[in-house]
Amino acid sequence: MNDFRATGFRAAAEYVTEDPRGSTLFYDGYGNGAFVFWVRKFDKDRKTIVLRGDKLLTSSAIFDWRDLKIHVRSTEEIYDIFRRFGTTYVVVEKYDKAGIPVRAMLREMLKTGKFRMVKELPIETSDPELKGQSILIYERLEGPVAPYGELVLPLPIVGKEIKLPIEDLVQDGTRKRR
Repeated sequence: MNDFRATGFRAAAEYVTEDPRGSTLFYDGYGNGAFVFWVRKFDKDRKTIVLRGDKLLTSSAIFDWRDLKIHVRSTEEIYDIFRRFGTTYVVVEKYDKAGIPVRAMLREMLKTGKFRMVKELPIETSDPELKGQSILIYERLEGPVAPYGELVLPLPIVGKEIKLPIEDLVQDGTRKRR
């Protein structure tokens, strides 16, 4: 049995939940499950919504990359997701090892003047998919805004999608600093 352990995810989740800003967090990377686990551990009030790049930027039928659907085509569309859903912290793994162009576009966009990297945390693990990887935490400089619009989550494996107003998910509008 493979014993999966990886450092970095806990510290990243602790950082973004200790000083919450915005209504949502955005995570893009292979270790999204580990990151979400630690966010849930530190977010006792369950107010933090984690948006995932593999759901909003792209989607696929489980692990079949042949059926990969790209949902955004430009950095403006990615930035619009952050603005509409009240995202201030954007957390990514430094390297997109999947080689999906829209994920490279996201990482390049984060290096612009619209974002500031606030933390880099190395990932130490025996998992070959995460070897040499680190977690980068960026803050969107526009600051928190109240979320608006419809969150659409395509479900390619069943040929349907979930649609709901983001306002219905967010408690108390924009999360405030503690």
